[in-house]
Amino acid sequence: MLNFLQTPLLVSFFSSFHHISIMVFITILALLILKKRKRLLLALFIGVGLALIAQSFYAQPRPCVSIPSPVPCPSTYGFPSGHATFAFVLISASLDTLWFWFFFPLGLLISFSRYIIGVHTPFQLIAGSALGCASYYFAYKLLKWMGIKDG
Repeated sequence: MLNFLQTPLLVSFFSSFHHISIMVFITILALLILKKRKRLLLALFIGVGLALIAQSFYAQPRPCVSIPSPVPCPSTYGFPSGHATFAFVLISASLDTLWFWFFFPLGLLISFSRYIIGVHTPFQLIAGSALGCASYYFAYKLLKWMGIKDG
């Protein structure tokens, strides 16, 4: 852990990305401004769904189970990170737009926040990031194969 970054101000800031209401707001914002809405929704569904299944399958504990964390430790397993999966679906969805410059730093902040508050390891975050990118690519291929136009 980067304990020197766990100051009250930074923990408070990074903890705000933990709340589901922030994630819902970011999703609605992305759906309003990005054109490939079907692909985005399908990728979010696939990515977050697979992350939840993988967490149960791999049953890898979070670091906050054994190391004190400044926030309450979630009761679910940590591999892969669902927040990183979510964030990297959004980054992937914005790749060919100017909104990339908004979603890329936001996605990195969301992912990094999970490390700072002690609920994920770097490996869990990298796995979630890869799953998010792969989910977006799979959604693209699936919609193309089905002949569904998007954006």
